[in-house]
Amino acid sequence: MPKLTFEMSEDARLLSQFLLKAGDGELLEYSNLSKAIGKPIASARGALQTARRIALREEGLVFGVVRKVGLKRLTDDEKVAATAAHRKYLRNKAGRAAKELNTINHALLSTTMQLRATAEMSIFLTMKSLVSDRAVQAVQVLGGSSKSLPIKETLMALLRNQEAP
Repeated sequence: MPKLTFEMSEDARLLSQFLLKAGDGELLEYSNLSKAIGKPIASARGALQTARRIALREEGLVFGVVRKVGLKRLTDDEKVAATAAHRKYLRNKAGRAAKELNTINHALLSTTMQLRATAEMSIFLTMKSLVSDRAVQAVQVLGGSSKSLPIKETLMALLRNQEAP
């Protein structure tokens, strides 16, 4: 099977160039983004998403949405604060998956599928617990100045947190 190649759209290219020029904390209004591509930005949502991914991948630039106004290039402090929304999304997603698994009638499943369902449920409930505010606080106590703590230390802190009343 031949390898697929993808070509970036002209809108995505123009928008990514526009985003890459943004300064720290700068607000890019949707009207200006529309002018950059010569059409309403609402008709180029996919291209805008691609441009945001390119800015992140190539320059480490992160843009947050200011509803009904535009995109804002986030400062480092704002990037940290924005991760709370990602954690909330993951927590909700894991909780919904666990609720769906909870509707299963295990008696109707084969032994293999029962084991799989149990493993899936355990993983989703663990994920839900791992992305809670309480889990972040437990790991935050360890401090450190590196980008991340070793997995073993992180898991140990989370286990101690689970044992605490």
